[in-house]
Order: sequence, then structure tokens, then C-alpha cells
Amino acid sequence: IMKPSKSGATKRKEAAATKDAISKLPKVTSFFTPIPSNCTSNEKNCSNEVVIHEQLDIANNQPNTIERLYTLPLPSFSSVACDPASWPEQISDAQRCDLVKRGPQQVDIDFPYNIAARRRFSTVHYKRVMNNGETVPHSWLVYSVKSDKIFCFCCKLFETNESPFRSGTSTWEGLSKKLKNHETGTSHQKCFRQWMQLKEGINNDSSIDKQEMQLFLKERQFWRDVLERLIDIIKFLSERNLAFRGSEEVLGSPHNGNFLGLFELLAKRDPVLNELQKRIEKKQTHDHYLSNKIQNELIQLIAKEVEKENLKKLMIPKYYAIILDCTPDVSNQEQLTAILRFVECDTGNELTIKEAFSGYLQVSGSSGKGLFDTFLERAKELKLNMLDCRGQSYDNGSNMKGKNYGVQSRILQTNPKALYVPCANHCLNLVVVDSAKSSTRALSFFGVLSRLYTIFSSSTQRWSILKEHVEIAVKNQSDTRWESRINCIKPLRYYFGNVLIALEKLEEYAIEKKDGKTATEARSLISYISG
Repeated sequence: IMKPSKSGATKRKEAAATKDAISKLPKVTSFFTPIPSNCTSNEKNCSNEVVIHEQLDIANNQPNTIERLYTLPLPSFSSVACDPASWPEQISDAQRCDLVKRGPQQVDIDFPYNIAARRRFSTVHYKRVMNNGETVPHSWLVYSVKSDKIFCFCCKLFETNESPFRSGTSTWEGLSKKLKNHETGTSHQKCFRQWMQLKEGINNDSSIDKQEMQLFLKERQFWRDVLERLIDIIKFLSERNLAFRGSEEVLGSPHNGNFLGLFELLAKRDPVLNELQKRIEKKQTHDHYLSNKIQNELIQLIAKEVEKENLKKLMIPKYYAIILDCTPDVSNQEQLTAILRFVECDTGNELTIKEAFSGYLQVSGSSGKGLFDTFLERAKELKLNMLDCRGQSYDNGSNMKGKNYGVQSRILQTNPKALYVPCANHCLNLVVVDSAKSSTRALSFFGVLSRLYTIFSSSTQRWSILKEHVEIAVKNQSDTRWESRINCIKPLRYYFGNVLIALEKLEEYAIEKKDGKTATEARSLISYISG
């Protein structure tokens, strides 16, 4: 059996219909943003992005903010071809909105004839005739010229499960019944409602993208407000040198420390922190920025900002002096304290000497070279020019003031203009200490004060006896600052007689307890002081 051949007129008619259908498709250039005429292919500032401008009704209506300008990488086009056979398997939200905005394209051509089935698609199926004779359009039905199949527009966009009208069908036999069954199906009706809702949102200028963007902006502002309040809490505790954490890190616990305690206190009056507390209690969020790790990170960020501001002020006068001092911390790790001193000139042309703390520097040794190398590394981090240093001041330790190997000599080798000035307070303290040690009476006097503190502070009972008769408690002597020893003298200066009475009561208490050593010591002090 010979295959029937088409006549020339039929072929010309089909070619014309195909050409007409192709002409109705959007041009490829409509998918791209036109390149400005003043932009060449060799210019680096040529646009490589598809830009979509959105008008958002927000408080911050600046022209170049993210709220009004969205950029998508060039490969991710929001527009796709009208033919459903050309749609990608995974349709993005932007592409879905674009297709819904354009709507289904129902072509009217000379549809190809299926010889095996002896049938073809017809525009009659674009409508459904009801039992009462009323005609209802199948607005969701689209024909693919590319694949000679029909698709359900809304199911192709929103349905996740496979179905003939989602993947396309070319079975024309009994098509009217199939269309009716599909139209009355639950999954189709669900997809149809989603289509209508999105279409209505786009027409009312309230699409899902804009709604999500508004929610995003609102949520972003909420977390910004949260961080502002947490930073204020950190600044409050830091300025007063108060501990942040307690023995527990649980909201509602009386032992959760100052940071969480202040958070709970402010949450009672502040709506932002109150909302965050509710989210935490209802387990609606795992991100709360209250952990000890976040606290440390915020402290470091604040410290960097303070350091940046100090350096900005220091760069104005250009020249500076350095003050260094070493001391062990509670973990017996040697820490080098670095302070920068400079002159600040305000708007009123008044000069003020400022000192900026630049951090604790951990050092492995206390030699002059080690301390010098540690500070030099820190100066490089701060981008300080050592040639602009005009002064240096330390205590009188040999590793600091050493003429040959001290820190001051090594800095002078780098910059001869960085004059070394010993710490005046430290020098005066050393002079007073040595002067006091040269006097026998002074040595004996301060020795008695030490004995007074030792005998009364040995037990709580002895301390109670002292407090009953003396309003100012005796204090231990400071080995660092000699002038602070004046606090040790005040009890004898203002309560001389009361101290003697307290010693007599202590002697009686010791005899009662058969503590001969304490009784003898108390009698010895009474004799020395009253004599």
C-alpha cells in the first residue's frame, strides 16, 4: 500500500500556517536587556545582569536600595517561550509569574493530521458545551506547536505529580471526555485556584515576590533592632566592668548572669525583645544571638570599631607616643598592655591629650627583644608608622629601660626621635619606698600595721571583735603603690583608743580559748602602741 502524498497546495497551506504560528511567538531579543549605545564589548562596566525594577511601598524609599532593585544573574532568565513543550522541568518563581502574567496562548492553525489515529486537534476543544447549551471556555488548555500535544496551563505550572495533561498528550480519541474528567478533577481545581490567586496578586500589584520581600524587610528590621539592643546591653556591662555570664545560661534562671538578666528585664518593657523572648519560649526560632559565643563576637566587633575610631583620631595629628606595661593575668600568662598617646584638636582649637588603649598583647617571654617584637607586630597590624613615634614611656624594669637591650633602646635604634621618658609615678614610688626603708622608725611603724592586720584577719571571730570597736577596718599594705598605705594608717589615726580596746578584748578572748600565741601577740602590740 502506497503512502498517500500531499498535494502542493496542501503543503503550501501548512507552510503558511506554520510561518504564521512562528510569527506570533515573542522575539528572542525580548528576553534580554538592551545594551546601552555608549557601552562596548571591551568595557568592564558593561551590564552583565538582567535588571528588574520593582516599586515597593516602604519607609526607606532610596533610589539605589535593594528594596527597589533586584538583579538576577544573566543565565537565569525570568521569561520562557510560550510553547509549553519548551518550558523547563523545574519552573522558577520568576518564570511562573512571567507565564501567568502573559497567560495561556491558544494558537489557531491548521493542526497536523495524525494518519495512524486518523484524527487531529481542533479549536473546538478550547470550549466546553454544557448540558444547557451554554459554552464555557477551556482557558487552561494550550496546544504545543513544537510537540503536537496539548497541556493544562495551570497543572504544568503548579502540579508536582505526573499526569497526561502536565507532561502533554496527543491522544485525540475521546478527547472531550478526557478534558471533562480532567477539569473536574481535584488536583486540577487546586492548581486552577493557585493560578487565579497568583494572577489576581499580579494584577493587584501584590505578587508573591513582593509579599515575600515585604516580609523579608520586616524580619530584617526586627533582627537589626534586636542586635541594637543587645549591643547596648554589652556596652552597658563593659563600661562598668561587670561580668556577663553566670553559672547557667538559661532564660528565667536567677543564676544566668548579668547579660541574660538585663535581656529579661528589658523584655518586660521593650516590644522587640519581648517578641524575641516569646519566639524562644515557643521554640519558633533557633537564632537568638544570646549565646556566649555571640556575646564574645559582639564584644570583639565593638572593640574593633572603637579601635578604628581611635586610629582615625590619631591619624589627624600624625605623631604619637607609646606607653607599655607588662603584668600577668589570672592564668599566669604575661600580658603586654599597649597604650597610644596623642594630641586631639577639637573644633574650638583646644588641645587635649588623649590616650587610646590598643589591646592586651600576649607575650611568651619578658625579655626586651620579645616585648619589642610583639609591639612591632601590633604596630604593623594597626598600620602605624614607627617613624612618627615621638615618645615612649615605661616603668623602670631593666627589660624596659635597659640602655643596650631594653625596649626603649631597640625603639630608639628604629627611630632616634622616639625619646624615652621613665614613668614619673613609678619613679616617685620607688624613691618613697627606698626612703621609707632607710628609716628604722618607719620600718617598725609599718611592721606594726602589718601585724595588726594579720592578727585580726586570721579568723572571723577576731575580725568581729575589731568591727565592734573600730569603724574603719585595718587594711593590708600595698606592695605596688606605696602612697596607698595611707589607708593602713587611718584606723590608728582616727581610732587610736578603740584599737587598743579591741586588742585588749582580743587578748581576753585568746586567754579564754587558751591560745597563748595570740594572747602574747596582742599584749605585745598593746605595749608597743601605747608605749
